[in-house]
Amino acid sequence: MNHICPISNQSCDCDPKADSKTRSYPCRVARQLGKFIRLMASDIRGEAENASAAFLRLCQSENLFSHLAELLERRGVRELYSQAEVEEALNIERQLAQAEVIGESAEFFDAYGEPLWHAIALFCQRNTDRLTRDWDKKFVDDLVGYTAMRDPTPKQIPFLLSIFLKLGGQCDPSIKARYIRR
Repeated sequence: MNHICPISNQSCDCDPKADSKTRSYPCRVARQLGKFIRLMASDIRGEAENASAAFLRLCQSENLFSHLAELLERRGVRELYSQAEVEEALNIERQLAQAEVIGESAEFFDAYGEPLWHAIALFCQRNTDRLTRDWDKKFVDDLVGYTAMRDPTPKQIPFLLSIFLKLGGQCDPSIKARYIRR
């Protein structure tokens, strides 16, 4: 039953003839859902969690989960977003993923790109179970204590950096070229 809604002034499925206890306002519910979804992206402490909880309560009280699933399946993402918006979102996602990799390696290098040897040694020590040679394991354990007080010697650096890279650590190719000579 479509008519002009008294709340949104748009065509909707509200039933104005129903008594006030059973009257349903789908447009009001949709606006509330939209508000809660937007609040879930909030940076304010507790606001996103509260919005999520309110969203769940509203969906449960209005029995909306299956309706939302059907709506998303029927309409799909392609109707909700233009191709340009989808491509822009994918580009942003790729940039974030790349920044995350850089951020992961940032804990091992200072602001000037120089290695933080103790952090690298600790990373290697946390992953010694993945090393196969006993010599590498002992070397890493010894170097953790050594690098707590001073930088490794020029002879130790290539071994430590090689083990770091073998265990999945990442560094700029110029760092690798500077310290590991093959």
